[in-house]
Amino acid sequence: MKIALVHLVRRQNPPDAFKKFWKSYLEHPSGVDHDVIIVWKNFIGLDHPNVSAEANVRHLVVSDHGCDIDVYFQVSKIFDYDAFVFLNSWSEINKDGWLKTMCDAMGEAVGLVGAFSSLESHRTNFVNGFWKVWREASLREKFLLLIYACYLWLRLEIHIPVHPNFHVRTNGFMISKKVLEQIRKPVIFDKIDAWKFESGDHSLTRQVRSRGYEVVSLSESKLIVDNRVRSR
Repeated sequence: MKIALVHLVRRQNPPDAFKKFWKSYLEHPSGVDHDVIIVWKNFIGLDHPNVSAEANVRHLVVSDHGCDIDVYFQVSKIFDYDAFVFLNSWSEINKDGWLKTMCDAMGEAVGLVGAFSSLESHRTNFVNGFWKVWREASLREKFLLLIYACYLWLRLEIHIPVHPNFHVRTNGFMISKKVLEQIRKPVIFDKIDAWKFESGDHSLTRQVRSRGYEVVSLSESKLIVDNRVRSR
């Protein structure tokens, strides 16, 4: 199986974010042959950081248009691989054999393997948070809060299942190309659309399951970590 690790580097992020990822990649053997595709977002016409020749690396420079998930779909159409592992800008590899573990989990019946997953529901969080703020708000604040709540409810919360809302986080996952080609990606204008695609009624996870595939979470294994959290 031809596998590509796709890592997204955004120009507006601190340089240390990529340095931490690349250092972790070189320090932790994957256990499986693969190529690396580094996507340089918003680096058009600019030099990007040097990458050591210790890995088989391919490069793609894209504009700053769209969210991370838009880039992932773009990569899957440009490059011919059987499976992709997508890791976002803040990812840091944490264990040796991380890719072998993901590949072992990707059986014939499995369509999606998540390095991160969650039971969180924006809808449940919104309801709980709304009433807490409402009780402490002035009359004027309640009026403004109600307007904002109606907007957010219609745009996001009504489309999110209540807790427990299992979903694979899109900041780190493995998916086969044949499964990804079956996924309907909505037009993503902003973070709200991205949240719906990650954890809504028609999320990546729910679409994979609806097509008869299983979804596996490896969150407990901590193969990949978020270096924003590690640095705190």
